[in-house]
Amino acid sequence: MKTYKYVENILSSDRQDYIEEYAKSTAYELASIVNEGGKQKGYNIPFINEKNPNIGKDIVHISKSMMSENNGRLTSIIRNRLVYTKPHPPFGEEDTKELIHRDLPDDDYWVILYFVNDVVEHKPFELHMDSGEKIPFYAKKGSALIFDGRIPHSNGYSIDGDRYTININVK
Repeated sequence: MKTYKYVENILSSDRQDYIEEYAKSTAYELASIVNEGGKQKGYNIPFINEKNPNIGKDIVHISKSMMSENNGRLTSIIRNRLVYTKPHPPFGEEDTKELIHRDLPDDDYWVILYFVNDVVEHKPFELHMDSGEKIPFYAKKGSALIFDGRIPHSNGYSIDGDRYTININVK
């Protein structure tokens, strides 16, 4: 399997629209994932829930499809969540370093990032490779990225619009 793979239009356009509307309508329920100091403005909520089992089917479809695209097979979905970030002023170099993270301490998982909506970003989502290379991925509605969970990464931030992504951790 490759260390990462990007795919456009992983879902049909009607499912993409449905997820975008659902994400925007649930934003008021989201819990903060940032400190009150405010360098990062973002929120998350577990996404598969009894309120909307159709979204659960989409999460499974995205997970199976992305693992297959990367020559793998889905064995389990560890967790999934909607990540909602508000517009943020541009980050400085030091601020950007503080955003780099891994989702889980375990080394044996894959991360799937599904871009729910289009936004103009001043900072794209980035993979931070061991070589020092940064690989950017801009939010494009309906596209998805799968990457090895051992790769550190950082969220993207928009200039003037709310940004929604679904973060899925799988084996």
